[in-house]
Amino acid sequence: MEIGHETRSLLQQLEKQVLQQVVRNRGELRPVLNHIQHDLRQLSLYLSQPATAQSDAAAHQPQRRGETPAHRQATGAPQPHRPAGGEADESVV
Repeated sequence: MEIGHETRSLLQQLEKQVLQQVVRNRGELRPVLNHIQHDLRQLSLYLSQPATAQSDAAAHQPQRRGETPAHRQATGAPQPHRPAGGEADESVV
């Protein structure tokens, strides 16, 4: 079965339109994909840090209302940083 000239022309136009749309979509998606790649790299770097670095970051969380240092220790909550003077640094970092 042979395709007529008119049908062939319509198929070529359709192919051209589809390719243009693919290029347009790829151009619109590129910034989104770049952002996702950046976020994944950041997450990978964070997860590759030793566990102590991650727990140090958690230790800088502000003390919750009604929570004493003894309560934090008993519950396993991160302890505030204690400077050389021995006083707990309860300030928000």
